[in-house]
Amino acid sequence: MKKTFGRLFALLLAVICLSALIILPASAKSSVTVHGTPEFFGGFTSRGDSRWTLRDGALVNGAFGKAGRSVLAFDAQIDGTKSFKYEIVYSFSGYGVGLTFKTVDEDGYYAVETNADQPNGKIYSLKRTPDWAIWQLAHVEIAEKTDTYDLVFEWDADSRNAVISMNGTTYNTAENYDASEIAGYVGIFTEDAAISVTKAELTVEGSKTDLLGAITLPENGSGEWTITPDGLMNYKSGSENRAVAVFGLDIDGTRSFKYEAEYTYDGYGVGPTFKTVDENGYYGLETNVDNYVYSMKRTPDWAIWQLSHTPIDPQAETNKLSFEWDASTRQAVITLNGKVYNTAEDYDAAEIAGKLGFFTEGGAVATVKSLSLTLTEEVPDDPTDPPATQPPATDAPAEHTSEPVPVTGDFSVRPVLAAALILIAGACLVLTLRRKQKG
Repeated sequence: MKKTFGRLFALLLAVICLSALIILPASAKSSVTVHGTPEFFGGFTSRGDSRWTLRDGALVNGAFGKAGRSVLAFDAQIDGTKSFKYEIVYSFSGYGVGLTFKTVDEDGYYAVETNADQPNGKIYSLKRTPDWAIWQLAHVEIAEKTDTYDLVFEWDADSRNAVISMNGTTYNTAENYDASEIAGYVGIFTEDAAISVTKAELTVEGSKTDLLGAITLPENGSGEWTITPDGLMNYKSGSENRAVAVFGLDIDGTRSFKYEAEYTYDGYGVGPTFKTVDENGYYGLETNVDNYVYSMKRTPDWAIWQLSHTPIDPQAETNKLSFEWDASTRQAVITLNGKVYNTAEDYDAAEIAGKLGFFTEGGAVATVKSLSLTLTEEVPDDPTDPPATQPPATDAPAEHTSEPVPVTGDFSVRPVLAAALILIAGACLVLTLRRKQKG
């Protein structure tokens, strides 16, 4: 009798547990949005020792590279198998500037150049060797001196002809040209000159790309920022020897997120920032040569840090520093190269809300290899979603799987079903006990 009762009680307990699972509502879904490096910077690369940046909407060359040359490659390539048109509009001062193909660095590019050779300047084209000795087409004198140049290179892939025009006038034509000498990245170069490019477009078989519009660079909160093969780099500091990049992405603290930067630097200190405005307005995390991680708030006089300075051990050549925010608990966790260095409890979201950025201090030069922002938000189930459809009945055995099978159907019937199961189990237990007593 006791043995039977124990078995029945165990059965009833199992049914109740199963019913409880049925009653439990489905867990909330998470919406995850990831912003990668190209959304922070990209679109061109300063080649060699050149330094290019955007200023007032125009692409300009800053520090000259080797032998007074500056070379830039857009993130766009051609291979010569398709007809195309490459056009740039610009003004310049100094000796010569132009558009490039097969762009590698100061010693590697094929160019069309407009220059200041008297009286009105000349157009040189098309191939240039490291010693600048070989031009494949004759030098052509520009008909009229102008302040703004609209230089165009058009390629017909079928005839292998190239037409070079400037301000609507054709100046040179290359017949049966070798497509391998233009295959590669399109770009811009200068020779002992400063240039301001206001238009750069590449049209391949009727499909146009705005090369300037494709550039993503931080706003110049201070300093000068360029894109190199190694990443985003500051090559000039602003006031007080600080350089601050202001990115186009921001956060408001109402969603959980992780902001991570991977970088190298020379000089005193650098790091990612929040609420970023300029060199006098940002809240930052900093790694520095004092071997500390500083966080989290900085005033214009650099006086206030809200968390203790934490020693770095060991110091690394490449740093990966992250700030992870939990919007529900208002907790911030600061991690460097996989190790947690500081935690802020019950932090004020207002002190991180705003533009994301990156800063340097004390004239430091930073190269940011990668940046990422991962936003996470809990999304409740939509009650208007239709119930999941059930698969059609079949006599075939169910396919074996090790994956968990989600519960589907109308959740509103769960409480009723659970109550029914409990009542049935209870009734069975009572009936069984009565029979045992009569027997």
